[in-house]
Amino acid sequence: MHIQANKMIYPKNFEEKIGFSQIREMIKTECISTLGAALVEKMSFQTNISKIERLLNQTNELQSILLNGEHFPNQDYFDIYEYLDTIKTPGRYVEAENLSEIRAVLNTINQILLFLKNRDKTLPEVVYLNQLAAPIFVDLTIIRCIDKVIDDKSQIKDNASEKLHTIRKELEVKHRQSEKRIVTLLKKAINDGLIPSDTQLTVRNGRSVIPIPSSNKRILHGFIHDESATGQTSYIEPSEIFELNNEIVELKYQEKREIIKILTEVADEIRPSLESISVALNFLSVIDFIRAKAKFSIRIKAKIPAISTEDSLYLNKASHPLLYLNNIQQKKATIPLTIRLDKENRIVLISGPNAGGKSVCLKTIGLLQYMFQCGLPLSAEEDSSMRIFNNLFIDIGDEQSIENDLSTYSSHLRNMNQLLRNADSSTLFLIDEFGAGTEPSLGGAIAESILDALNRKNALGVANTHFANLKHFAEQTNGIVNAAMLFDTKNMYPLYILDIGKPGSSYAFEIAQNIGLPKEIIDLARNKVGSTHYNYDKQLKELEFEAIKLGQRASEIDQKDRHLKSLIAQYEDLKRGNDQLKANIEKSKTEILNKAKIDALDIIQSANTRIEESIRDIKENKAEKVKTKEIRVELEKAKEEIKQSIIPIKKATETVDNTPIKEGDYVKIEGNSVVGKVISIKKDMAFVEFGSFKSSMDIKKLEKSNKNEHKKSQKPNYSDNIVKNISDKQTNFKSQLDIRGKRAEEVYTLLQQFIDEAVLLSVRDITILHGKGNGILREVVRQYLGVMNDVDSYKDEDYERGGPGITVVKLRSSL
Repeated sequence: MHIQANKMIYPKNFEEKIGFSQIREMIKTECISTLGAALVEKMSFQTNISKIERLLNQTNELQSILLNGEHFPNQDYFDIYEYLDTIKTPGRYVEAENLSEIRAVLNTINQILLFLKNRDKTLPEVVYLNQLAAPIFVDLTIIRCIDKVIDDKSQIKDNASEKLHTIRKELEVKHRQSEKRIVTLLKKAINDGLIPSDTQLTVRNGRSVIPIPSSNKRILHGFIHDESATGQTSYIEPSEIFELNNEIVELKYQEKREIIKILTEVADEIRPSLESISVALNFLSVIDFIRAKAKFSIRIKAKIPAISTEDSLYLNKASHPLLYLNNIQQKKATIPLTIRLDKENRIVLISGPNAGGKSVCLKTIGLLQYMFQCGLPLSAEEDSSMRIFNNLFIDIGDEQSIENDLSTYSSHLRNMNQLLRNADSSTLFLIDEFGAGTEPSLGGAIAESILDALNRKNALGVANTHFANLKHFAEQTNGIVNAAMLFDTKNMYPLYILDIGKPGSSYAFEIAQNIGLPKEIIDLARNKVGSTHYNYDKQLKELEFEAIKLGQRASEIDQKDRHLKSLIAQYEDLKRGNDQLKANIEKSKTEILNKAKIDALDIIQSANTRIEESIRDIKENKAEKVKTKEIRVELEKAKEEIKQSIIPIKKATETVDNTPIKEGDYVKIEGNSVVGKVISIKKDMAFVEFGSFKSSMDIKKLEKSNKNEHKKSQKPNYSDNIVKNISDKQTNFKSQLDIRGKRAEEVYTLLQQFIDEAVLLSVRDITILHGKGNGILREVVRQYLGVMNDVDSYKDEDYERGGPGITVVKLRSSL
């Protein structure tokens, strides 16, 4: 048992039992340095809500930075604590390569601080990382001090001091003199026949020597430094360069003393800042730790859950991280777990067939709760909520002990004793095979009593069992609820789906029959069990079967509902189209009638003129005045009636050609004056030639033009402008549209313009950056893309490059 400050983690190998030790190792592999790995080792279970929130949010913020593709400094995370300890003592120094590491670490810390300070303000804030960085200070004078004496290859610079510069210059001169003289002596020895013609200079004891047969060593005067294993060859430093080489050795000693002096002076410069450097180094180790957690969280698609204010635990679509990663490798789907523990249902009792996923449920709950209280994001949906527990208890697997003479069942009872002694309302327990390991009726009775006691202590937990008496007890007891792992009885395999609200069957007879156990054995077993137990188990199976059928039926209804909504939407679109067509017909009808009435008015006006002429004739011939007046009144009345019936319309425009677009037609893009000619048509896409530029366009975005407009567009200056305009669009076009922070009504216009440009420029692959947030912009984008004819498909970006915060769109291909 692991107990610390009112906390109980049981048993002592809790982390190994639930798989957290493997999680710890995976996070360690994501660390850049031993500094971060050391903090991973220290990562522990927390009960302070503020600390848990801080740890979670730090990881979440760095996870967001990595997912956004920002370049976060990730090099030179060295552990320099040893060098800092050396410098603490006055008069001591560290080697040049160690100083180079100190400089690299300080540069990295400074880069991280600048990254956080100068980060694009349009990106999500990183409040917790900024809080972490706030007290950190890097003294740039230390970096400059080291830069003066250490080069990029971690070597002392020639100009680190004036004296060192002089020494190295003199050394260079002496080396050249020595090399030149010994080469001359080598050639002379060859010419004198003392050594073979292919003899090369070699080095012994750090000095250049000439290999010479031992029989001739007295002829070549000098100092013998070595001889071969056989003694046949001697290595001689000629006496003529012996003193010169001694001078070189002395200069090297001087060089070393000057370097030590320089390094000591640099150490003196660093010493006053050791405390601030140590604080900054600790910051770097924490950043490495947080980054490693963020990298692992990305691998398991982890999110931060809410912290429950109602003392409840709710996991929505949760996955065991290790199972998820394993299934990814095997290209298998992971069935998520959804479960809630609260005041009404504190304890969930899971039943169902063996190998149906009951133990995985327990381990998933235990591991995610432990991860949460270690400050790690969870592989579950964001609307999950977790509470803080002081005690975590798990009883999974065989714990029999030969040393302590304990059987499996005795071990279980010992564990139950520890749980009962420490359980309270801040305890989460997870028990596998509850009551098993002894005679069923006795084991079931003891398990029922323990379950009752835990319920009265208001502890929260999940237990797995096959015992019918526990299922009955759960049905009759407030605070405890049955749950079942669903099983496909037709195909005889588990579905790994947890269904809360009713108990499950163990499917013992069906599984036995499926693996080929003789029928007579199974029938005999059924008789031995008795009708009561068999009927109860049968009812459970029927309930599960009905639940599966209801689930399938609900899925079918949901699909049909979506199909119906789609049909309704299509109908509404069609209706709107019909309404538009009707309006167009009415407009045409009005125009035709108006034209007819205007023509009629002209006719009447002409007739009126003729009548006036007739009246004059009548007058001249002294016809009846009364009759003439009546005729004139009737004519005026008819004329006014026709005038009043004419519907006012705007000045007539050119006749619009509404016939379908075909090859050879002149067309232009809606809202654009550029006129092109249709080269070919395939389905609803037209291949259009705009001057020297050709592009495929959705035929619905085109409207007919005429030859005169096309001729105008072919004028040299006009055509050049078109080509230049399109060329500029190609040069400046970016394949990603950022709509974060935009209002929904703005998004439609931006999307339309963006996709139209992409289609015009024959760009197929584009991305839309809308961010995660509450998912509103993502939903707006998806709805709009769903009705765009130019869109072939769309999906979330890969999780490592932005996941649901970015939508990847593939446009329809060109002709």
